[in-house]
This record gives sequence, structure tokens and C-alpha cells, in this order.
Amino acid sequence: MPFRRMILLLAAALAAPIAMAQIPPPAAQPAAALPTFEVISVKQNKAAQGWTDSETADGYSARGVTLQWLLMGAYEIRPVYRIGGAPAWWDSARYDIQAKVADSDIPVLQKLNYHQRAEMVQQILTDRFKLKVHRETRVQPIYSLVVARPGVLTEAPPPADGKPVGMGLRPGRGTRAGQMIATDFTMASLTAELSGSLGRMVIDNTGLAGKYHADLHWTPDNPNASGGQPESAPAQDNSLSIFTALQEQLGLKLVPAKGPVECLVIDHVEQPSEN
Repeated sequence: MPFRRMILLLAAALAAPIAMAQIPPPAAQPAAALPTFEVISVKQNKAAQGWTDSETADGYSARGVTLQWLLMGAYEIRPVYRIGGAPAWWDSARYDIQAKVADSDIPVLQKLNYHQRAEMVQQILTDRFKLKVHRETRVQPIYSLVVARPGVLTEAPPPADGKPVGMGLRPGRGTRAGQMIATDFTMASLTAELSGSLGRMVIDNTGLAGKYHADLHWTPDNPNASGGQPESAPAQDNSLSIFTALQEQLGLKLVPAKGPVECLVIDHVEQPSEN
């Protein structure tokens, strides 16, 4: 091959990747807009004692639901103390809600995940409850979860079927007893459960990165309370606070502290008028 032709071919080969590298990457695609509800019906239900809500094939349905629950679900805010500026009626006035998208939006709706469906409930709050909110970080009382007795927790063996069992709360054997069945759980999932049970943010400072299992039993100071410090309550016969149970059964300790907590603050909200 002539020397001149070889040089030209080599130059072309070297220039090709450079030219390709200079092609700008495609612009990022914006997130798809959520469907909007075409019809929203909200009616107060003065006879309801409990509540139910569900995702339907064409929207959202609820019976006897409160503003408190709607906010917690729509903004995925738990525990309830992370919501500020709430009106007096937010946990007592109950409503029946039916919200539907247009028929043309049903295929899109059915492809949404849980978080997107929850976010759509914000449309109901904005449209019918005239809700305006903002998020801010506040310094609040929290608990720091630390290791009190190393070696008490046992690491979870791999599940037989290869699927994690998870964790959850359920009533225990006693009338007021609590029980936490925890299998294949992390400290992150444990602190999330404890935050909900205690009504106060729990921060993981254990340094434990593994997965563990436990069967935790305790006696709630008040099963219906959203917060408080059970260890400061009057002693009861055969009672066991979750604080003591954590130390004795899991080797962990909850230490009172203060720290930043992200909160949802209600700026304006109205009771919806009847349809």
C-alpha cells in the first residue's frame, strides 16, 4: 500500500472516534406528566367510624377518610408529627371520595407505580380542600438508635426460597402486648418501624450493616398514642416498655436527642363543600 494512502487511512481512523465524541448527548427526557382527574367527588360522611381507600382501575376511591390520612398518603409523610399547621378537624371530619380520570388516560394510569398513584391524590387536596403546603426542616426531639450490648442480635440466614420475609407489627399474646416479627431486616427498616411506633424520628447510629432477625415483645404504654416516652410512665405489673425490650432482647438502645426532621407545613386548607 502506498505510504501516502496509509497515512490518510490512519488519520481517518483516528479522527472517527474524536468526531463521535464531539456529538452532543441526547437531551434528557422530561418525566411524563401524571394524568389529571376528570371528575372529583367529595362528600362528608358523618356516620363513618373507620375508613378505607383504594386505587381503582380508573382513579381513586375512599370511604370515611380524614384529611390527616389523605395528607400522610399523598405526601408519604409518616409519622403524623411531621405535619404541621393542621386544623382542628383534620383527624375527625370524614369524607367519601371518588376520583376518576378520563377514559383515554386509563392505560397511562394503570402503568403508574405506587408512589405516582399516591402523588395523584395531591390533586384532590389542591382542588377540593384548597390545600397549600411547603416543606421545611425543623429541629425536633428524636431518638438515636445505638448498640448497647454487642453480639445480642443474630444475623439472618438466607431464606429457604430466596425471598426476604420482611418485618411487621402485630398484636402480641397479651391484651396490651406488642410484638414485632422481624426477619431479614436492616437497621434502616427497624428505625422506620420504630419511628412509626414511637411517633418520633429514630436515627440509626448502630453502625450495623447486616440483615438480622428477631421476635421482639413489649407492652405499649398507650397503644393508641402517637408519641411520648413510655419509660417515664408509671410502672405496671409485668409491663415491659419497648425501650427495655430493645435492650434486653436485641441489645439496642434508644437515646433521646434532637435533630433535623423534614416536615410538611400546611399554609392553607379548607373543608370541602358538598358536590
